[in-house]
Amino acid sequence: MKKTHRLLSALALIPAAALALSACSAPAAESESTSAPTSDASGEVRTVKVAAVGIMTDVVLQIAEEQGYLDEENLAIEITTVANPPAGVAALQGGQVEFAFAPGVVFGNARSQGVPVQIVAGANGFPEGVEGADLDLYDDTGIYVRPDSGITSLDQLEGKSIAVNARKANLEATASQALLDAGVDPNSINWVALDFTSMVESLKNGDVDAAIPVNPFTLRAEEAGMVRIASPAAAFFGIGPSSFWLTSEALVNDDPELVAAFKRAIMKASAYANEHLDESIAAGVALAGLDIPVEKAGKIYWPTEDVTQADVDHIVENLISIGFLPEGTKLENAIVQLD
Repeated sequence: MKKTHRLLSALALIPAAALALSACSAPAAESESTSAPTSDASGEVRTVKVAAVGIMTDVVLQIAEEQGYLDEENLAIEITTVANPPAGVAALQGGQVEFAFAPGVVFGNARSQGVPVQIVAGANGFPEGVEGADLDLYDDTGIYVRPDSGITSLDQLEGKSIAVNARKANLEATASQALLDAGVDPNSINWVALDFTSMVESLKNGDVDAAIPVNPFTLRAEEAGMVRIASPAAAFFGIGPSSFWLTSEALVNDDPELVAAFKRAIMKASAYANEHLDESIAAGVALAGLDIPVEKAGKIYWPTEDVTQADVDHIVENLISIGFLPEGTKLENAIVQLD
């Protein structure tokens, strides 16, 4: 019988300290949790390591276990928390993990530099049929300032300091586009790389002028009284996936069935998360160690459709437009092709 009510209670037991990410330089991967392997007549259970960064998106990994989707594929997952998505890609490239979470910008940068990783499935993004201010609700990031800073709009950030979790990665890219649209030169910004916990504290203490956390750390910023002045990812990505679950080309070639099994489990978990949105968001709030109503936690969408080349091309075009990738860059064979 599938376990349908353990998700929130299980995540609530995870201490908030376990989610504190290490400094962005020289990240050391650390195993946080392992799903309990169970075997059945259909085959041997295999444990795969997945690099995650301790954000709301990770809830689907717990759902996959709780709802039995891993059991159906004879899989168990060991979650390895890394400091930031580039560290996860490095762990994937080095063979320390089989799968890793990465925002679209991190994937685009890595693939354009010849790192042999491919997209297995979408991790989060923006749903069809939603637009305008409603789409911003699905942005799991935000540009935050102190309430007493006097900063109320992006055009006031010229020459200021902004904390991101990694340089030239997803948050800097989406913010750069938003700043350009507001008439601000991103090169004038003092970009400061900090882990999510530290960036919220640095913003509160006045060490930086703005910060761009990711949910659930956005919730921590709001709990501390910080003010969101922009939701940059919604405008940058638009409808479709904004982040992905990746694997290595080597694993695709050596064990395509393992990749297919992981994809099936994640896709089922994503569908469950969307269908039980309040439960999934509540689990994310508990994961963050917060005590706030679900309705104040924003929205999140886990993609359930296969990632397309058009999705990848859209991200690449945006990265070219802000100077993160050179003109003419094309990312071909970027998506795992499974029979």
